Amino acid sequence: MTRSIRPFELKRARNVRYPFDMPEFGVYVHVPFCKVLCPFCPYYKEKYDARLRKDFVEALLSEIEMNSPNTVTRAESLYFGGGSPALLGKDLITVVEALKRHYQVPAAGLELHPDDVRPETLPIIRAAGFNMVSIGIQSFSDELLGRLGRHEVDGQRKVHMLQDNGFEAVDVDLIFGIPGQTESSLRRDFETAVDCGATQVSAYPFIDFSCAENQHKPLSRFHKKRMLDCLCNAAARVGFERLSVWTFRKRGTRQYSSVTRDAFIGYGPSAVSLSRTTFTANVFSVDEYVKSVRDALAPTALRLDFTRTARYSYWLFWNAYNLRISSDRFRDLFGEELSRYYGFELWLADRLGLLEKTSDGYALSSLGAYCFHLLEQHYTHQYIDKVWSACLQDPWPEAVTLF
Repeated sequence: MTRSIRPFELKRARNVRYPFDMPEFGVYVHVPFCKVLCPFCPYYKEKYDARLRKDFVEALLSEIEMNSPNTVTRAESLYFGGGSPALLGKDLITVVEALKRHYQVPAAGLELHPDDVRPETLPIIRAAGFNMVSIGIQSFSDELLGRLGRHEVDGQRKVHMLQDNGFEAVDVDLIFGIPGQTESSLRRDFETAVDCGATQVSAYPFIDFSCAENQHKPLSRFHKKRMLDCLCNAAARVGFERLSVWTFRKRGTRQYSSVTRDAFIGYGPSAVSLSRTTFTANVFSVDEYVKSVRDALAPTALRLDFTRTARYSYWLFWNAYNLRISSDRFRDLFGEELSRYYGFELWLADRLGLLEKTSDGYALSSLGAYCFHLLEQHYTHQYIDKVWSACLQDPWPEAVTLF
């Protein structure tokens, strides 16, 4: 798709500033702290430490001032992920206020560990301006949580608490393909989330990353296919629409999504940024992140410079994940015609039954969505395994090659 046999190569790059060269972009903040490190989670996180948190917040505020537009600029969205961002407590308010000196945002979302959903934390989250939340339930079954290495939690009560606090979007994250999971237990998890007030359910396949510490292996591709079909059927029964390969939303409610954006800027250790021409990743170390920012250097560790066709294919990949490929959107962003670059591929996918034509482009068919489900697992495994493993071993790697 990139019209090249060369791999993607992320190379060491220090002090790279975001160019703000896209008409619309999202803002993402990565907070790496967790009270308990879940073994199935591949993302960069650190055991919570009060001293480290203080240094991190100071560095984060400095990075925001260092690498933000000089005038207030409209951002498409603002999301805090992690880690467990709620562990910042009232510092959440301080960080959001700093961001709003540079960005005008229509909506703000926050990822939550179930342990963070407490009567004393929810008022802080609302005071910080978050109107959307995503809670990592993973399963309402204590037995299945145990196989993920998670402790038992009253997930139903936690989701009810979020719904009672009037958030515009309450996303519940589930995992499918857990050993011992059945279609009926997955359907029960989906229905429970909806009954408790979820406006969106994001269900992700269990992937065994080498940088995770899973004690159990995921179910087979065959079992995952049946479970994905089960999710689609369960969503249709309760009137939820499919927003992406793995996400379902109650019709008429606000969508929660973090970095499936045409462009975005990331703040914090391990946060990534995507512009018109580059992809960058911040250093995977709180200590190194703090040191870099204190030296007035942007904490970027790796940079990928896109060729034109590579950038187009990256856009195409993530829009396919969202099940819609808009020719109009492509033209607005890049000033080019989608059919000029991918006419043959789009024609072939249409003939194979992977795509269906729409008024402004294409939508993935059920077959296309399943094929992309397989592709996305492979891509996620390759990307996270290689990049995360390299950056965790060496905060400033020379290069990471992705084939």
